Amino acid sequence: MDKTKSSGQAVAKKIKTHFAKIIVEGTAKKPCYNILYFDPADGKYHIGFGSYYLEYVFKWLSEEFEIVENTVSDLVNVVRCRECVKDGLSTCPICFIEARTLRFINHDPDFYCGSGERKSDE
Repeated sequence: MDKTKSSGQAVAKKIKTHFAKIIVEGTAKKPCYNILYFDPADGKYHIGFGSYYLEYVFKWLSEEFEIVENTVSDLVNVVRCRECVKDGLSTCPICFIEARTLRFINHDPDFYCGSGERKSDE
């Protein structure tokens, strides 16, 4: 948990996520409760905040997480390879392997990267 100091007191910073749920592992006689959550900071799902006491996990869920709705500005604009102007060119970081050999790789047209540029509709 990230903490910042404000006027001499430690203030807990909640994890803002669109997904956090309590899951159960273990056995029927000894269940272990955990929180499965998506951390937008690293773009991965994590399991943590676990206990054999469900009350603790509910408390952590409310204290440590802030459930937020995705807005259009939160979403990443994904350009698939099949829609990209760079697809098949040496400027494509997915297609182009090495400048000296000009070797290209076959790739899935549904793949994407962070430098894609959508083809115009003209």
